[in-house]
This record gives sequence, structure tokens and C-alpha cells, in this order.
Amino acid sequence: MIARALLSAAITAGLLNTMFHLLFHRAPLYLEPGALPGKVSVERVRLAQWAVALTAFGSALAFVSSTVPALWAVLTLGCVWQLRRWEVATWPGDTVVRLGKYAPASAALLGFVVAHTAAGTLGASASEQEAFGWDAAAGVFGGAYVLAAVAKVQLSGWGWGRAEHMSLMLAERGFGRFGALRLRLAQSRAACAVVGWVGMGMEWAGPLLAWPATRPHLAAAILVFKGFTWVLFGYSEPEWSLTILAIGAAAWLGAG
Repeated sequence: MIARALLSAAITAGLLNTMFHLLFHRAPLYLEPGALPGKVSVERVRLAQWAVALTAFGSALAFVSSTVPALWAVLTLGCVWQLRRWEVATWPGDTVVRLGKYAPASAALLGFVVAHTAAGTLGASASEQEAFGWDAAAGVFGGAYVLAAVAKVQLSGWGWGRAEHMSLMLAERGFGRFGALRLRLAQSRAACAVVGWVGMGMEWAGPLLAWPATRPHLAAAILVFKGFTWVLFGYSEPEWSLTILAIGAAAWLGAG
């Protein structure tokens, strides 16, 4: 139940992000919520959108302890899909096509429910269904990480993680709470190289999630790296962090 609760929290984080964009879709994509009051007007969200959002939140919560998780998972995914379509429609032109819109929790939930249902159809016990579900969720998440690594190589070649590239990214973010640290690290070729290649290494390590024994350790490593990413680059990705935490917890607790 703990792992399901964490996955439900990840779904909720994704839903909150979507509702944020529906409410403030005229704001810059990466504007911090704290910068909004008095600067960006709140858009009117239709009654149908609120109804679907509330249904999504409720079904994600019901998924946590239900003995028929497929029912609530399918309802949650259907609501997420519809809300995402509305969200995408608020962006001009091909913004979403170019920048992408990730849904790691929904992808993991889809893998979970497909494998959970298939195992039940084949006569597996409840505990076996749960284990197969988390195996599939881990596989989907690991695959997403590998695809991210492949995309980097396709767009920038193996030089994506080179020190000079990381140095530029750190220097661009040399402001705010950790600005002094970022600027100092940007001047260290060795530090920048470590940041770049460890980042790519984490993504290429995605296949290790195929084995339950390695999941908790890789999940912990990814969470630590997510923390460093937030400090160094200002990227906050609660949906990704909660999803890998759920997968790691499921393996740690023997559920998958």
C-alpha cells in the first residue's frame, strides 16, 4: 500500500502541474509559482475541467487501497489523458511538440495496470499480480530513462556531457539561492565533467530497474541525483522523483 500511495502522490503531482498550466497558461512555461501573484492573471477553468480533475484526484486516491486497482487506474488514466489534451490546447503552435510534456507517473501506472490485469487473467495470486504490476512499472520507467539518454545522443552526440556544455548551463543559472555555488562549479572543468557524465550514466542505467534487487539502490541514486539537479540547475521534478520512489519502495518492501 505504501508504494501505491507514493505512485498516487506522483499522479497527483502531475495533475497539479496540469491544473497549474490550465490556470496560468499565459505565463512563461517555467515560471516559478511564487512569481505569479499580481503578475499573471488567472484563467477561467471550465466546470467540465474541474469535474474531470476532481475525478482524477479521487480515483488516484481510491487506487491506493482498492482490491480492484485496474478500475481506478483506468479511470485515473482516462481523466489524465483528457486533462492533458486540454492543457496541450492552451499552448501556441507546436510548443508541446518541441519541448515535450512528460507523464512518468501515468506511464508507470499504465504499465502497472496492464501487467496486474494480465497476471490476474492468467490466474496469478494477488501478491503475484502486485509483483508483476511493479515489474512493468519499473520497466516503463527504466525505458523512459534510456529513451532520454538516446535523445541526448541523437541531438548532441556523445559530447552532451562534456565539461564546457555543463559549464554553460551552470553559468546561465548563476542566480538565486544557489547562484554562487553554480558559478563556482561552472569554473571547474572536472566538476562540470562529473555532472554531465553522471547525468547521462543515470539515464543509461535505466535497464537495471529490470531486476528487483537493484531497484532500491538505483532509485536511491536517482533521488540523490534529482536533489543535486535541483540545487545545480533549479529543475524541480516531483512527479519523476515520487514515481521512482514508489518503484524503489515496492521492491524494498517485497511488492515488486
